[in-house]
Amino acid sequence: MTLSRSRPRSGPDGFLAVAAVAIVGLLLAVPIAEVVTTDLFIVPVDEPVTEDVYVVATSGIVEGVIDGDLVMLTGDLVIEGSVTGDVLVLGGGRVEIASGGRVGGSLRAVAREVVVSGAVSHDVLATAAVIGVDGNVGRDMIGFGATVDVDGDVGRDVRGRALFVTVAGTVGGDLDVAVERLRVAPTAEIARNVLYRSTREASIDPAARIGGQVVALPAQSNFIFGVFLVLANVVGFLGFVVAGIVSFWAFRRTAPHAVAASFARPGRTLIAGLVVFLAVPATIALVGLTLVGVPLALVLMLAMAAGAFIGPVPAVTAAGIRLLRGRGGLFGGFLVGAIVWTFAIWFVPRIGGLVYLVGLIWGLGSWAAAVIEIRRGAPLPLAVLPPRLVASGTSHGEGWEPPRVPGPAGDGGSAPVAGPSPDRSDGDGDDRTDQGDR
Repeated sequence: MTLSRSRPRSGPDGFLAVAAVAIVGLLLAVPIAEVVTTDLFIVPVDEPVTEDVYVVATSGIVEGVIDGDLVMLTGDLVIEGSVTGDVLVLGGGRVEIASGGRVGGSLRAVAREVVVSGAVSHDVLATAAVIGVDGNVGRDMIGFGATVDVDGDVGRDVRGRALFVTVAGTVGGDLDVAVERLRVAPTAEIARNVLYRSTREASIDPAARIGGQVVALPAQSNFIFGVFLVLANVVGFLGFVVAGIVSFWAFRRTAPHAVAASFARPGRTLIAGLVVFLAVPATIALVGLTLVGVPLALVLMLAMAAGAFIGPVPAVTAAGIRLLRGRGGLFGGFLVGAIVWTFAIWFVPRIGGLVYLVGLIWGLGSWAAAVIEIRRGAPLPLAVLPPRLVASGTSHGEGWEPPRVPGPAGDGGSAPVAGPSPDRSDGDGDDRTDQGDR
């Protein structure tokens, strides 16, 4: 494995890189074997990798062999060699399994363009503007995007949702798509049924060989809107995750306090958030009436727009910490909470908007509470730390005495070290452990 013409990143970029890798690692629920952050990631032919690899890079080329999984956050990725396990890619450019390249497991990719010219032994799941398969897919191919072209061989079903779908290759099972326009070329071979949902009749060449029936199912008239809505939801989720990571880094002192406030005092923070949610628009309206107040109104409007996006982060993180029972820390709690919260917004009928609103109000109150606590100098509550980092109750054996330091020469004695004793009386005769000194 070669990191060509690059240097390891540090500072904010390094933090975001490692955080992004941790997201993917948690999603896969497997231990991270090797984490690489670089500009150009290369696996040469003569340097095989014998473990799972997690990479954040501007671009990547796999010319040799990765004996394991490849998880990558990148711009472009080309696999000319072999990956024996699964490939999971979040890319901003082109993801390509080149001719001669092979993936022994499944390919799951979100990118601008996904092309399979080589071989994928299991499934292909792709979300991209352009999806093309002119190689071999061993099992199912599922695509969501603007255009999907199947010119190669798919062992089982082809499913998905796209504006334009063209099939000119071989499909070993069903072709089941929701589409604006479907074209089946004369060279196509579909072993079973063609099921499509479209407002237009499919263009199926008579020379195409179809083993089953061709069935046109009812389709919604606003199909194009539905396609872009799916893509927008995916991009929105990724954007929220990135915004949460950035907010933890940019507000690395305030954010933990905000999460702790959401975790320890959910009722109070919810009420405080409702006050903030109502007071900020009212303040904007009032100060905007005067010429002097217009700049302040603009600043508040920008803050309100940012709050609509990162406002829910503390509340979502606190909910995730409760689901994990504190085992994942701040970052693990945020990731799990973000997944649950986002899917609740998407898939819970009629109350998705309410779920978002509650998270926003709760989070805004948490941010406000954190600012107040920091100004008061309050320590970070232990509730947001993993249990392994929280000290348990201190106990001392019978006859324990505070340590003593030597007194002045000739004094013949020594004095106790200044500081609180392990047990204190509250005045009513009850002994309590001093939680604040641990």
